[in-house]
Amino acid sequence: MSFENPRYISLKTYKKNGRTVATPLWVVPHLKEQDTRTFFAFTNETSGKVKRIRNKSTSEIALCSLRGEILSSWSEATVTLSSEGKDLQKVIALMYKKYSWQMFLVDIFARIGRRRSSWIVLKIVY
Repeated sequence: MSFENPRYISLKTYKKNGRTVATPLWVVPHLKEQDTRTFFAFTNETSGKVKRIRNKSTSEIALCSLRGEILSSWSEATVTLSSEGKDLQKVIALMYKKYSWQMFLVDIFARIGRRRSSWIVLKIVY
């Protein structure tokens, strides 16, 4: 399946009991030209999806709407986590370019709530 710079993807992660949880995400494409099958996203490091990814890095992705309605078939993916400051800065800059005022609002509320310091990068390779 080909994902060409989608607005939203659904990331399906696995609980320890085998059940799945699908979460809509904003994503930006690869940071380097050789990583053409890679997306980057960010989330809070204490979120459920991060806990599930730490337990099992294999997952699935599909195109979806803002509300998580699945718009394509699922494709296998592997997710890794990065807490590197430089990675987060690059992803946030790309998010601002792609999501503009929406990213601005997310960023402002995260700063007000002092949650921005706990953001972590998700590297999704499919």
